[in-house]
Amino acid sequence: MSRTHKYVVIGMGAFGREIATTLKDHDMDVVIIDKNKDTIDELRQEGFYHAVTMNATEISTIRRFVSPEDTVIVAMGESFESNILIVANLQKIGVTKIYSRATKQIHTLILKNMEVVQTLFPEQYAGRKFALELMYSSVKFISEYAPGIYISEVTAPKQYWNKTIIDINVRKSFNLNIVALKETFENGEEKIYALGFENTPLNASHTLILFGKEEDITDFARQAE
Repeated sequence: MSRTHKYVVIGMGAFGREIATTLKDHDMDVVIIDKNKDTIDELRQEGFYHAVTMNATEISTIRRFVSPEDTVIVAMGESFESNILIVANLQKIGVTKIYSRATKQIHTLILKNMEVVQTLFPEQYAGRKFALELMYSSVKFISEYAPGIYISEVTAPKQYWNKTIIDINVRKSFNLNIVALKETFENGEEKIYALGFENTPLNASHTLILFGKEEDITDFARQAE
């Protein structure tokens, strides 16, 4: 196995597969590890050539496929105890870029004490995103960019139609930045304006791409309901 930098994804559930597939689609050097032989055989058929069947909690075996320079994602969710053992083994090997999945808040605290680079909490993130989009029909997309800071797409509120971005001044009124303007045409095509849109009169075809705190985005979204 090459000692150059690679991504190692441990645990081939739905979450791990999505990460591994995205990395592979972008031509990254990816090693996937799972203890289920049938899963690994299936993924080899899908083009994952560096696919290993093994118990990643055993340091003697994981050392053969992971080097200190690698980025390792521990994506398993069914056994947090196994995640802890794997993270500890990775640290013994000297890996510093470790991302571990958590399914409970207490897991994040434990992993933080182990100085993991980042904790992954996909269920919490997906659930929160879904709930926000469910509550506000005007919210077409929302994603956490950094802790507490979101980027979101919100349809232009009717009360702001025929006004420009400069006119509505959401930075002053809602503490938000409008980073782009999206227009949806009658044929379904979309166009995003990243520059020079500040003097465009808003209408029903416009979606505002906002950057700011979640509570400020939801306050703004209420105007569009």
